[in-house]
Amino acid sequence: MESVRIIEKTDYEIVKMDHGKVNAVDLDLLTQLNEAFDQCLNSPKRGLILSGKEECFSAGLNILQMAKSGEEYAYDFWVAYYSLMQKMIRFPKPLVGAITGYAPAGGTILALLTDYRIMATGEKHVIGMNEFNMSLIIPEPVCDVYAYYLGETKAWEYIQKASLFHAEEAMSLGLVNEVAEPSE
Repeated sequence: MESVRIIEKTDYEIVKMDHGKVNAVDLDLLTQLNEAFDQCLNSPKRGLILSGKEECFSAGLNILQMAKSGEEYAYDFWVAYYSLMQKMIRFPKPLVGAITGYAPAGGTILALLTDYRIMATGEKHVIGMNEFNMSLIIPEPVCDVYAYYLGETKAWEYIQKASLFHAEEAMSLGLVNEVAEPSE
């Protein structure tokens, strides 16, 4: 796998995304993440950490790729995306999200699919759903994940405002469980 590395530790594994400049979610990244989760599922290790680059967990869906790739690509993309969502939700081992930086929109959803989230502090480190800034429709299952943590009323309010939250505010809202310095 070129864009996803599995790093083995004594008791756990780290699935590290390193896909282009901002870990934009496209079909290639989804395919590799699905393969990584399949591999880690069958590993004897006791847990898994999902992380991104030092300053960018994931900038979300690669909208430009989606727009120029046609209907067949979009179909394959959403099949792979929903497959990954199911794998993450059903993952039987502890799954921790190390939100290592910028994580809006689709990056937020990847983070929220983990059992426990630790977010690094930083001026550009944000989490939230900002699709309305680009007049994009958010699929219902994605909205459901966001609403699970915020409640439907607050989730809808924050989606309409395209609100992005820094680590401390994200923790106060329940989007993350813990805040840490990037070096930690």
